[in-house]
Amino acid sequence: MKFDSTTSAVVTGGASGLGRATAEALAANGVKVAIFDINDELGGEVAKAIGGLFVHVDITDEQSVLGGYAQARAAHGQERICVHCAMTSRRGKTLAYDKESGSFRRTRPRTMPMASRASSPRATASARSRPRAWQRCPRWRMASAA
Repeated sequence: MKFDSTTSAVVTGGASGLGRATAEALAANGVKVAIFDINDELGGEVAKAIGGLFVHVDITDEQSVLGGYAQARAAHGQERICVHCAMTSRRGKTLAYDKESGSFRRTRPRTMPMASRASSPRATASARSRPRAWQRCPRWRMASAA
């Protein structure tokens, strides 16, 4: 993919951490970057430093996400890159210890469907209708047929 000033990107969680590093790297390659975050102070700082756009977006609220994409598209045009680094979990856990069973269980982040749906409704619908990678595996098909 060609990265230059004709390419625009949206980075959720771009005010700090991995999102910030991603936004800085994209901007260093000439990409127009829109940062979506709830931290107005840090987000504004980063956007100013990289010459991008900061939009206050709460990824758990669909209207906020849709409004953010509308602002980003008005300023930079249609995004070609979407990097999702925002997190809604207070503790940031992906595993939790279940005291009753004495084992670990996975916790699901609630962030991806909202950001995905707003950026590409057709891609999300397509992804839901396609079989998962493990379902396409010949070994899985043999085991499920038995």
